[in-house]
This record gives sequence, C-alpha cells and structure tokens, in this order.
Amino acid sequence: MGISEIKEALEYYGLTYNEIKIYIFLLTRGRNSAGVIAKETQMDRSSCYETLKKLMKKGLVKFSIEVKTRYFEIADPEVLIELLNEKEDKIKSVMQDIKELYKKEKQESVIKLYRGYNGLKAVFLDIIREGKNYYVLDSSGQFVKRMPYFAEYFIRELEKKKIKVKHIVRRGIDIHPSKTTEVRFFSKKIPLTTGNTTIYGDKIAIFLWKQTPEVIIIEDKATSELYKDYFEILWKNVKK
Repeated sequence: MGISEIKEALEYYGLTYNEIKIYIFLLTRGRNSAGVIAKETQMDRSSCYETLKKLMKKGLVKFSIEVKTRYFEIADPEVLIELLNEKEDKIKSVMQDIKELYKKEKQESVIKLYRGYNGLKAVFLDIIREGKNYYVLDSSGQFVKRMPYFAEYFIRELEKKKIKVKHIVRRGIDIHPSKTTEVRFFSKKIPLTTGNTTIYGDKIAIFLWKQTPEVIIIEDKATSELYKDYFEILWKNVKK
C-alpha cells in the first residue's frame, strides 16, 4: 500500500486536505518545526499552525520544545483506531434516538435520486441489507458490464444470505446469475434499453445506465406491491 492509498484512507477517516498534507509530511519526514513544515508543504504559517492545532486536538500530532522551538511529530498511529472506536461508541449511544426520530419523520412515499457508481453501490448494498427476495426486469445486462468487480461481490453476498432473485432478461445477455437466481427470458426481438428495474422490499429502483449512471428509488409499499403483481404476470408469460 502506498502514500496515495494512505491519503485516501485518511480522507475517508475525515481529515481535511491540509490535515492530510501535514500528517503525511510528518509521517514521511519525521519530527520538524512549524516553519519547516509550512515551507515544505507550501502552506502559509497561519494555516499551518491552525492545522497543527487541529491535529493535536484530535490526538494525531504531538510536540516537544527544544531551545524555545516547538518540534512536531505524529502520535502513535494506533490513535486513529482508538478515535474511530470512540466515534462508533458515540453513534451507538444515540442510535435509538436517531431511529425513533427517523420513524417519526419518514414519509409514506419517498423518491430519491442517486448519481454515479458510488450511488449505485449504495442501492445494491441496500438490497443486501434488506435481505428479502427481489425481482429484476432487465434487457441490457449493464450491471455486470459496467461494475464487474462489485458485481462479483454482490453475487457472493446474495448466495451467502440466500436471497432469492427472479430475473427476466433479454435472451443472449450474460448476467452471471447467482446460485439463488432463477432466470427467464425475453425474446431477442425485444430491443436493448439503457435501463432496468429492480423491485425489493417496499422499493422500486430504476437504473439508468447513462455515461454517469443514475438510479431513481421510489419507496412506497402500495406501488412496490403493484409492480410485483405486474412482474409475476410477466414472469408467467416468458420462457425459461
């Protein structure tokens, strides 16, 4: 693992751009004065001092004084794990309150739009969390084509959690179905489209495989039940 992966992990952890810049500098160059840090990281002194203060407050950087000069260095990296555990404990302590407020504010019908591959991953992970059997209407097979590595993970999770899938797809399209998936086919005469529809739980996910993919989520129990009924009618009239 290189510096770029460390930077990405620190960003995911929640550090700012300047905090990461100084942390990586101290990690690779070791103990240094604020003046040297500011010069080498190309930051003005006030920004550098402010960032060092924030890192010290988080417990990630410490300092010592020699001949009236402060020298900064990173603290034991294990502090990162300890701070993450503290954050997790804090969230857990208020989770019940969050859930109760969520239930109160939740509307009967919700429509959401997710953009980009991370947005799509969030929806697929929601399908796994839901853990219920679901239905797919698909004429393009874009999921496996556009997200092959994530698709492999998703398929393994379906099998691990024994989530059953009914998948109707255009004949000739390779979808690499899971062992828990039953597939039936449209005729090849059905034209290819740039989207597919998935029905799971009380939600309908409409995937649009544009250059930047999108997915529209409709969360409404009555609507999802209606879609399931239509799907079952179609299921009985397509070929195995």
